[in-house]
Amino acid sequence: MNKKAQIWYTDFMLGILVFVVVIFVYYEYAYSIDQNPADITSDIMMDAKSISSSLITQGSPADWNQSTVKIIGLTDGEQRIVQEKLDMFANMTYAQTRTKLRTPYEFYIQFEELNGSIIQINGKDGIGLAANDTDNAVSISRIVVYDSKLTNMVVQVWQ
Repeated sequence: MNKKAQIWYTDFMLGILVFVVVIFVYYEYAYSIDQNPADITSDIMMDAKSISSSLITQGSPADWNQSTVKIIGLTDGEQRIVQEKLDMFANMTYAQTRTKLRTPYEFYIQFEELNGSIIQINGKDGIGLAANDTDNAVSISRIVVYDSKLTNMVVQVWQ
């Protein structure tokens, strides 16, 4: 009789092990399905829209500076870029700007004339981290008035 009990115990433990492995494989598979590239791109698109919408506002507070800013906005409320706000934004660290823009993604913002030439901001082509060869990148362009000229503000967001 002792042998039957030992065999049953071994079979039971082997069954439990197989069950646990199957459950683990199932949840790993289900998690990988949740990370659909279309969903990631959709999240990045929403984030890019949010960042560009924030930047074309006055920000919060409307007369913000680097120590009081809650939401970064670069315009006077009428889509005209305020040079002082743009300079303060350009002089903030990347970590600060990412926190204030409330984004988990990388971003790069630049201004282009309507003919496509890049406008330098404080001697740089843009603000943020320039996107290198990435698969999940979204670019949004907004028309603003900068230095009394219509200008494209291009917001690139990627993972």
